[in-house]
Amino acid sequence: MFWLQSPDGQISSKLISTIVFVFFLFALRFFLSSRLTLKNANADIRRRWLVFVRNMVVIIFIMGIAYIWFEQLRAITTTVMVVGVAVVLATRDFFLNITGFFFRTGTNFFTTGERIEVDNIRGDVIDQSLLGVTILEVGPGKTSHIYTGKKIFIPNIKLLKSSVSKEAYLKDYVFHFITVPVKSSDDWGSAQEFLLRAAKETCQPYFDDFKSRTKEIVSKHSLSAPTIEPRITVQLPEPGRINLILRVPLPAKKRGLYEQKILQRYMQQIADMRKESEQRKSQADLAESGSKDDV
Repeated sequence: MFWLQSPDGQISSKLISTIVFVFFLFALRFFLSSRLTLKNANADIRRRWLVFVRNMVVIIFIMGIAYIWFEQLRAITTTVMVVGVAVVLATRDFFLNITGFFFRTGTNFFTTGERIEVDNIRGDVIDQSLLGVTILEVGPGKTSHIYTGKKIFIPNIKLLKSSVSKEAYLKDYVFHFITVPVKSSDDWGSAQEFLLRAAKETCQPYFDDFKSRTKEIVSKHSLSAPTIEPRITVQLPEPGRINLILRVPLPAKKRGLYEQKILQRYMQQIADMRKESEQRKSQADLAESGSKDDV
């Protein structure tokens, strides 16, 4: 075994190790490729996995050859790996926040001033930093648009693990839904007409700007043009009750204000209708009583 002790012997030992290592990699790739070929999966999925296996075999081959032939590199690599693992474990959350920053910047899903929701936390973004996002909370509930006074910091790591929704895809406007319950015995047709009229009167000042913004987004993303006029859907949640669900475009930051304007206009019209109905009824009663007196 003297040849294994000499420099030539060390080289021979490394050659044998290399041959065994390469044979093992070829056998492993052949086994995995054959198993993937036998799978009754989609062709695109199989192709994706075959490419993944090939790339992993190449990476393992490079790392294995470097480990076998470069003693000094092996020692340095081992030391660096140990130190690197220790550093990563100690600062894992910090680096995940940094990763989340690059992820958030790369996607450019939301910007400062827009309203987002992360894990049932809603609010307007007021600051974005390397470690997270600061929002002014809006609530309570998903239908409220009033600031609670709380300032909440959301770490970037949460953006990596949770879904994020943005409420103002149409830039400064959103489609808002308002539910108005009425009795089935009431004149719900008139109520529907009054609610629609109140919505059109309220959104008239900004409707042209909203229409141009919508055309911009539709053209940019090749989307089908949505119906942007206020519209009402009728639902029957239970016997004796009807829900009038109004969908109306509103400014994202002033939804609460404009919702109140629509409801107040609607209720005023309902009150005027009832008042007019009572007046007609009283006039009819007076006319009827007068005719009886004449008789």
